[in-house]
Amino acid sequence: LAVQISSITGLNTYLVEASALGHDLGHSPFGHLGEKVISEIAGRPFKHEIMSVVIAQQIERGGRGLNLSFETLEGILHHSRGKNGLHVNSNLPQEHNVVMLADKIAYTFSDLNDAVRCNYLSEKSLPAEVSALGKNQRERWLNCLYALIKESSEKGFISFADSDVAQQFESIRQWSYINLYYKLNDEGPRQQAVTDLNSVHRFLSDWPGEQIYDPLLIMALLTDQEAKKIAKFAQYPTIKDISMIKSMSFMEILSRIPPNRPIN
Repeated sequence: LAVQISSITGLNTYLVEASALGHDLGHSPFGHLGEKVISEIAGRPFKHEIMSVVIAQQIERGGRGLNLSFETLEGILHHSRGKNGLHVNSNLPQEHNVVMLADKIAYTFSDLNDAVRCNYLSEKSLPAEVSALGKNQRERWLNCLYALIKESSEKGFISFADSDVAQQFESIRQWSYINLYYKLNDEGPRQQAVTDLNSVHRFLSDWPGEQIYDPLLIMALLTDQEAKKIAKFAQYPTIKDISMIKSMSFMEILSRIPPNRPIN
């Protein structure tokens, strides 16, 4: 979506594509929920957009980094807005605002589509604005893109805030936070994820393996499935199969980072 917008509006498509591809590299297990748990354990904010830059700069390619341009790293860093509105940052390159807005459009309709597909929500329960923007996910995406490009062309800079479609889209997003995201976080599977992540942290803090890396760094590098396996494994501390843990992908990543190099 970001590449389509940048191509039509005459922006740097290569910069947009690179930033979009790297924007979520730093997501911890269980996405934003994992981000929240790590922040609570650490006692300071853990932000996946910052971790994305850390991975690109200090962890990829055995700690040598991906050699990305400053502008690409900046685009990755500034893609996230959370629940905040569709305001753009006039101090940033227009390409970064494209990535930020395309991200919102992409995940909003994808998440609603997933919720319906999994029978968590019904089509009838969705706000009227959803069907007003199209019969399916693709139509809704395209209608938002058309409105974004039209508004941006009229203003002379990237914008998606004033049109009827933009207002409808923002209404859908706010509805999704209240009726989907916040509700999911309070339900059994997500609460189990919180329990699992706390178990993982306790295990890694006492793990008799390598202690040269912060347990929170290891947690941030885990996949969902790895976190579940370690949490289950932590229930039986007398049967610690270290070889099982050493076969996980995060161990390969850590093994390539110089142990005396701090990760900031």
